[in-house]
Amino acid sequence: MAEYFPGLRFGETLEKFLDRKVRPDTMFLNSCGEVINTVVRLIHQHPIYSIKEVIKGGSLGKGTAVKDHSDVDLLVVINNFRKIDDLREQLPNIISSFAEYLLAAVRGETIRIKNTKQALHTLQFKVCCVEDGDWFDVDFLPIIDVINPLNVRGSLEIVYKKMEEEYHNRNYYAKCVARQQVSFVKRVPSRAKDLIRLFKYWNYTEDNDLSSFCIELLVIHIWQKKGSPNNFEKAPMIYDVAYQISFFKEITIAFDDFYSSVNFITKLERSPPYVLDPANPFYNAGPEMGVNGDYSQVQERGRMLLDNLGHAMAEHFPGMHIGETLEKFLDRKVRPDTSFLNSCREVINTVVHLIHHHPDFSIKEVIKGGSLGKGTAVRGHSDVDLLVVVNNYRNVNDLRENMKGIISSFNRYLLAAVKNESIEIAIIGQTPFTLRFELCCAHRDCWFDVDLLPVINVIDPSNVCRSLQMVYDRMDKENCNKDYYSKCLAKHQVDFLKRVPSRVKDVIRLLKYWNYNEDVGLSSFCIELMVIHIWQKKDSPDNFDLQPMIYDVVYLISFFKETTITFNDYYKPDHFTTKLTPPYILDPANPFNDAAPHKRVKGDYSRIQKRGKKLLDNLRPGSKELVQAVTIREPTTTRLNSKLHDRDKICSSRHRKDDSISIIPEATSGRSGLWTALGVGAAITGGLLAAFAIHKITTKEDESDSD
Repeated sequence: MAEYFPGLRFGETLEKFLDRKVRPDTMFLNSCGEVINTVVRLIHQHPIYSIKEVIKGGSLGKGTAVKDHSDVDLLVVINNFRKIDDLREQLPNIISSFAEYLLAAVRGETIRIKNTKQALHTLQFKVCCVEDGDWFDVDFLPIIDVINPLNVRGSLEIVYKKMEEEYHNRNYYAKCVARQQVSFVKRVPSRAKDLIRLFKYWNYTEDNDLSSFCIELLVIHIWQKKGSPNNFEKAPMIYDVAYQISFFKEITIAFDDFYSSVNFITKLERSPPYVLDPANPFYNAGPEMGVNGDYSQVQERGRMLLDNLGHAMAEHFPGMHIGETLEKFLDRKVRPDTSFLNSCREVINTVVHLIHHHPDFSIKEVIKGGSLGKGTAVRGHSDVDLLVVVNNYRNVNDLRENMKGIISSFNRYLLAAVKNESIEIAIIGQTPFTLRFELCCAHRDCWFDVDLLPVINVIDPSNVCRSLQMVYDRMDKENCNKDYYSKCLAKHQVDFLKRVPSRVKDVIRLLKYWNYNEDVGLSSFCIELMVIHIWQKKDSPDNFDLQPMIYDVVYLISFFKETTITFNDYYKPDHFTTKLTPPYILDPANPFNDAAPHKRVKGDYSRIQKRGKKLLDNLRPGSKELVQAVTIREPTTTRLNSKLHDRDKICSSRHRKDDSISIIPEATSGRSGLWTALGVGAAITGGLLAAFAIHKITTKEDESDSD
């Protein structure tokens, strides 16, 4: 298996890896606890300042420390000052006084202090127990109490208003609200903190530019999106966080625990990414990568981790055999077989030939759409749309007035014309826009649906963009003709789908198959657009692993109510989305057509989301299907594995500070608008639990041998 995190051994469970490489050991934590308590006791005994309390933050205080990367923030609430102005003026004296006092006070204790350094807002030093010699970082932050415990929300609103008005005091207020920041992280369950530790460990060993606080908020954001569970499988959550990092430049994260985030997002001093401090709406925990905002290294490292995580998954769709690969399943159950497609092609070509020979109409061309025309047909669910471009009418008004007669004429003509051909036809009926019928080859009992749609040519091929804009303007003004124009634009919709590579169409087929079997409630066109949206987000590759792409689309479906998808191939979406509310999935060729199934579900998307989340659970690793399918293999050493092993050997044990309580940078010019959050989506975390499966099977075989 691939080494998913630096230092993870072949066959090692995630739990054992956390104990061996990531979590600080109990003895170290106990020692740190004793040292911190001693320092806190000494702080309370300062001869000049009256101390109300000392709040423990940082990675040790919040419970997110990583082995060899531990620190504590001591928020010292001083009673001597009532106003923030007084604190600001006296802060240098306070810090100097405590620096001298602590260096003298520890001489009679079993602890040592070194490397004291005075900063603008803090006293920084290292401390350790004399007996074990384990040093860790301490930030001492003098603050005052600005929050009324009987009305926390109201007090915070007053503080935020002052922070906005008194820029010179903003950083001092920021330190005073850090108590809420600490409590926000402290209260998450230990399982979520293990994820934080794991990503902080990865961040240190990969030398990423994310702060510890940023990682804490990224993990908590995903944890909250999943309903804030106390107990959960770690592997899927890990993948979702890594997926978020892989698109870091687009991240927009805010929390509403202490303030209404919408009131502050519009005031941000830079555009996404932003990860707002839950206790301080003026602090963006996302790293600022210079003027050009180059987050490529962070995203590249995230994608590298995703690739390592996504090699194994429990592939479970209705009718899928245990251990069956997606490729074999697609061939066996999903893709129409070649002989059926060839038969359909012959039948369709025959009908197209007959259409061109209609005695009453001049036919410019017949465009083949639907699942057979676009190449997205699923076995047992195939159809074709025949867009018949008629030359007899010059404008949409003429087409609308004559549509009923055109459809009736084709109905009579085709019933008579096919009698001389080796095909069969069964008319289903007429709609205001289509003639609907079924076709099959006389030699095979394979029927499929056909929609014949008479249209006219409304686009000048020499200036497609200008023609389309004129059509959109008319659709906006001529409501009576909007649906007729819509059918005339279907050629561009078909072209949009046809040009995607076959591998993308396989993902579309698989999710359409799932949609049919699970009665999800999505239209085929909606699924096609969701898949293409995710594919484009991944830079439109011709070749890719199916599993991660499938997972990302299903993740989108599981949060369908929040989905907002547009394309800019033929128009500028911003001109048409201002009055829309999520979910919406705009037709790439027709900005007035929302492919989201609003009418079908009557505004209740819970069924769609529930089906999506159920499939997510099946796709995630560690399920019974995967465990049963695992075979024992010797590990292979790849170039990536070797590189990670080498890096792990030379990885330094440097301490990296938890900088969650940070100085707010100077304001820059410009303001960002309200950006849409990344729908994020995520993918499969197979490898870690595949390792667990291998470990379990190996253990069981060893026990059998010993018997």
